[in-house]
Amino acid sequence: SDTMADRKRDACFSEDQEADELQYLYCDVCKKYEANIQSLKNFTTTWITGSTNQKVSNVVDHASSDVHRAAMMRLRADHAKAKGQPATMVSPIVASLWQMDDKTRSRMRRKFDLCFVMAKESLPFAKYPSLLELEARHDVDLGFEYSTPDSAKAFTSYIAQAQREAFLKSLAIRKCFFYSIMMDGSTADAGNVEDEMVVLLTSCKNDDTREITSVTRYWSVHSPNRADATGLIGSLKHALQPLGVIDLLDQVSVLNVKDMPVLVGGSSDGASVNISDCNGVRGQLQRALPWLFWAWCFAHRLELSCNDAFCSPLFKYIEEMLLRLYYLYEKSPKKSTDLANIVENLQHVFDFPKGGNLPTRCHGTRWISHKRKALQRVVDRYGAYIVHLHALIDDKSIKATDRAKLKGYLVKWKAAKTLIGCAMYTDALKPVSLLSLTLQNSDVDIVMAISNIVKSLTTLRSLAQTDPTEWPTLQLVKSRLKDDDGNKEYQGIILQNFERSLEQCKTHVLADLQRLEDCIKQRLEWSDITVLRSILVFIDTQNWQQKSSNGIENDEKAKGVCVAVIQDEIQEAVEYARMFLPIGTETYRKICRVEQLFSKLKIIKTDRRTNLHTTTLHDLFEINVEGPPLELFNADAALDIWWKDSSSGRRVNQKERQQYQPRKQLDAQGTSGDSSEAGLDHSISEPLSLTLDIWDDFFD
Repeated sequence: SDTMADRKRDACFSEDQEADELQYLYCDVCKKYEANIQSLKNFTTTWITGSTNQKVSNVVDHASSDVHRAAMMRLRADHAKAKGQPATMVSPIVASLWQMDDKTRSRMRRKFDLCFVMAKESLPFAKYPSLLELEARHDVDLGFEYSTPDSAKAFTSYIAQAQREAFLKSLAIRKCFFYSIMMDGSTADAGNVEDEMVVLLTSCKNDDTREITSVTRYWSVHSPNRADATGLIGSLKHALQPLGVIDLLDQVSVLNVKDMPVLVGGSSDGASVNISDCNGVRGQLQRALPWLFWAWCFAHRLELSCNDAFCSPLFKYIEEMLLRLYYLYEKSPKKSTDLANIVENLQHVFDFPKGGNLPTRCHGTRWISHKRKALQRVVDRYGAYIVHLHALIDDKSIKATDRAKLKGYLVKWKAAKTLIGCAMYTDALKPVSLLSLTLQNSDVDIVMAISNIVKSLTTLRSLAQTDPTEWPTLQLVKSRLKDDDGNKEYQGIILQNFERSLEQCKTHVLADLQRLEDCIKQRLEWSDITVLRSILVFIDTQNWQQKSSNGIENDEKAKGVCVAVIQDEIQEAVEYARMFLPIGTETYRKICRVEQLFSKLKIIKTDRRTNLHTTTLHDLFEINVEGPPLELFNADAALDIWWKDSSSGRRVNQKERQQYQPRKQLDAQGTSGDSSEAGLDHSISEPLSLTLDIWDDFFD
């Protein structure tokens, strides 16, 4: 129609028409100035590579977008330059007249610095006016403008925007086309469905040094409308939009994604909504992007393997005892103080190891290392816990029913199998505990992860073939035992049926260890082992030189092939790696930081800040996690964005607000309480005195 033609002509659009059928719509201006606008917020390549949406509203929306307006400003500036005119001739007059003097810039820079420190230290915006008053008390000239908490929130948003734009510009310079994402959700706040965290991973090549480096950073946090696959994909699509990544829901071929940012990998936990092949996030993305490689977090799989393996009655019994011991002290400062006094009094007798006294939490969403720490705490301070339980039973201020429960609880704790089980499982969980801590480290790569898994499985096999009575922690317990009339005594506590309990515990613990190896293998089989092994061959650069020097003459699988040709190919691959990959350095590091960011989430979004909008939470995360140290922070970029992002100017010379005069009090006739007119003197500070006579007249 004529309207459609007018819209396309006014917005500088063109069309790709073949056989009288409209195929794609392009924006010639955005295509021309792509390098200048690709770092802007909400930038996409849809109108550069061609949009299939032919609706008029789609053209109007793009023509009115900030990205298209920036491209048009570039076009007008080039036209003015070609005519020999200054750039101000094509810029808005008001914008050209806005200037910020050095004194004003210095004041505003100090305020931006305060907002940066507040975001770094997770301080609420309500503290901003108090910090300004403190600076004014130190004779710092900050002016009177922009001194409200809302101003601090706006400044924080501009600081975060400046950081993200700088990062996007660096990606454009280094020509990053391949991205991977790591995502996880948190339901710590009951005020929304879920906070979905996205961490970005990309690889960049330095043209000068020809070195390939990986970049891992926090990218975004979103609150999806629904906690299903559709809602999560919608949040993921919105998060990746500024990168120009191709539409996640469009069926595209490999030929159409040349020289375009592409999503090549993803990682998540083992929730069914994430890894389901049918309607999960992984299944829908792999149907849209067939080349996508989706990984399931090794640390989560290890935890699930331990939950599947340690299912013996002894381990369940130990878990229940630890849980009840933790809740005994969790919300009782008095009991915690009494326990500390008991440990201090018994220290010279039993020589307790250094460390905390309170039982640690080991249930719920805890890593396996927390369970081992709780078991080790019981072994170290077993005698102190028993003495305190005796004191609680004799305390008459406690209810009789609670003291009866404590008596039964004490009988179980004094049983030998409780101490022996804690000691054995402390050693049994050591290999997987260390592996879990390694997988949670931000400086671990996939080669190191697989290597540590293999080492842990080897250690587990060796441990299962050793008599549990020779394990280190149980040996330490046995060295502290004393004989008391044929009974065993540990830290002053008589252990009942020690030898019989020892044999029973050995059977349960060894059975759990045998199940653990099988469970880990089953969890690892979820991944595409063939693809994973092929990836490891190429990125395990530290062993390339060894492989090329050793040769393959003695390899049984190499029989019947031309060994010399393969040897030359391997040598060429090694030479290529020496040129482009730094052998001997761990380049592919920092795999997962999502779980660590959830700890930041609890610090930033506290119980008193549950009303934080997702956009504000994202800005605070951007500064808190990815912001530079204070001594390296420069507010000029954010200050310039804030200064230009206004159509009516900034109020940088605002005077101090005057206090309003108190309102005049009105009498019963609706007139002001002026003594010259009404003959009364009723002030706000002196209210009308009400006597009983007036009260009686009112009801009469």
